[in-house]
Amino acid sequence: RGSLDLNLETLSGNLIAQNHSFHVLEKISFELPRVELCPEVLKRAKSFVLADPIFGKPGPIDVLIGNSLFPQLLTNERHSLGANMPSALGTIFGYVIAGTAPCLSTAPRASNLAISLLSTTDTDLHSSLQRFWVQEELPVYDKKSEGELACDKLFETSHTRDSQGRYVVRLPFVDNLAYAKLGTSRPIAAHRFESVERRIHARNSSPLKALYIDFMDEYEALGHMKKPPHLNLSAPHYFLPHHGVVKEHSSTTKLRVVFDASSKTSSGLSLNDVLLTGPKLQNNICDILLHFRLKNLVFSCDIRQMYRQIKIHPDDQRFQLILWRGQPSLPLSTYQLTTVTYGMNCSPYLAIKTLQQLAQDEGSNFPQAAHILKHHSYVDDLIAGASTEAEALELQQQLIELLRLGGFELRKWVSNCPKLLQQLPASHQEPPVFLQPSSDPMFSILGIHWSPVTDCFKYNLNFTSDAPTKRKVLSLIARIYDPCGFLS
Repeated sequence: RGSLDLNLETLSGNLIAQNHSFHVLEKISFELPRVELCPEVLKRAKSFVLADPIFGKPGPIDVLIGNSLFPQLLTNERHSLGANMPSALGTIFGYVIAGTAPCLSTAPRASNLAISLLSTTDTDLHSSLQRFWVQEELPVYDKKSEGELACDKLFETSHTRDSQGRYVVRLPFVDNLAYAKLGTSRPIAAHRFESVERRIHARNSSPLKALYIDFMDEYEALGHMKKPPHLNLSAPHYFLPHHGVVKEHSSTTKLRVVFDASSKTSSGLSLNDVLLTGPKLQNNICDILLHFRLKNLVFSCDIRQMYRQIKIHPDDQRFQLILWRGQPSLPLSTYQLTTVTYGMNCSPYLAIKTLQQLAQDEGSNFPQAAHILKHHSYVDDLIAGASTEAEALELQQQLIELLRLGGFELRKWVSNCPKLLQQLPASHQEPPVFLQPSSDPMFSILGIHWSPVTDCFKYNLNFTSDAPTKRKVLSLIARIYDPCGFLS
């Protein structure tokens, strides 16, 4: 599927290999070990600091390290666990258990496993083509699964609204006892925070440091995270590791802190493993864009911090704990996130379902806006239009009022109707981009550049001066984002 260069480090931050080449595969192997090991093996291995504390349970393989690095990993320490038992081999990651080991008598017979890898030089083209065919494929609408139906039922029976009209939702666990299967999560969250802290406080990361701290300070100031009044770590809970994602082209948030609900606990399960994802509720992008082309006067806007305007029920906030401090000299503090969170597999469902619920609850007073919210929105982007200026202004006002009742605010307005933009402060309007110095101002509408001056979509293509070949043309076509096929 591709290749990339990565730095390989130990948990303590010691660099093993810099810019080492790795291939990206759909799947490295089956879960290993193929069978669960006898508890006696785990018992005898407890006295060692293990590279993988849950080595005895079958699990996915994330990284396969080749022979070129293997000698650098060994520390020449070897300890036998006993007769007919494997040995503990010392590595710079910790001890690994190697050799023949007794398995549970109830385990199925193991099978031989052979892995082969063929690497070609056209992986980038292959990846581009794969994304191209997926993008061009017409959507297939399947019936909802039992889990998706259960997720819908849980939302419908458990969501509430606070005194300000904001929605309060529950985390959709797979079942009533799913969270009890979570193990210890604080050590890995602490280790990953220390790694992030070292990076943002490094000399060459001063802009990243300021952006990260400002983001977290705002998070706390808005009440989206707070210190737990009564923290009971003996009850089931979960610590979310976090890291920053820089968005160079964003006109508002240059850095977003993303929380990792896929981080495994000591039981081998993550929070995402015990949550229902919910059905896919996003509207079809092609349908939205085609409707956008039918109106004379059109506009686009997005919902400010949509996820963070939806509250999580207080009883579920213990599964959204994080570690944070602004300076390394300060003690490490525990916070709980109080809203729907980036990085959880159920977050897109909870956010879109909440908007649909708002349209249902308040739609009788704002019928046109409710229709847009249900059928012409894509996650936090609203794309709509009207035939006349009066209709456009009425629709704009309905959307603002409807979203306000749910605690949401609209911003990044774009339109080819000047009077519609005159109603808004400059801070609520999206600044344009210019593909070329002398070109019309352009705005992004669901990933496609649109000119409000000419009311046309435009594509910025970078042709090379080399002689065109079929392969080069194919590669260029695969990189063009054109969900409706306007160019073809």
